[in-house]
Amino acid sequence: MQKISNYLYPNKIQVVFNSDNISSMEYRIVYQRTVKLYKGVTNILEFDFKNSNQRPTDISRYTIKCVIMDQADKEVYTADVVPTNQTGLAKAVIPPEAFEVLEPQFLKYAVYVSIVTGK
Repeated sequence: MQKISNYLYPNKIQVVFNSDNISSMEYRIVYQRTVKLYKGVTNILEFDFKNSNQRPTDISRYTIKCVIMDQADKEVYTADVVPTNQTGLAKAVIPPEAFEVLEPQFLKYAVYVSIVTGK
């Protein structure tokens, strides 16, 4: 009997986030890593929000969006980033329909954070 192994690596993205001053998020292009998104399946991106001391930070009072863009800088999909029960962790779910019409290519993403009023 032939055995076929299949590995699905987690798409975990580290975000350095200062909750005291939202405009001071750290831009770390030097440490950029590739995130694999697959056509025809539900893709889950996991975000790990940490402060400058590398400690998990509370993101429950923020609205967070992840915008995925193609090579021509056109928006492909905007995902809601939803906090989990663990401090500093959040997930974004990208449905299979988001990439149906795209050719295989390198995509870019940006994470936007705004404060929820009334909390």
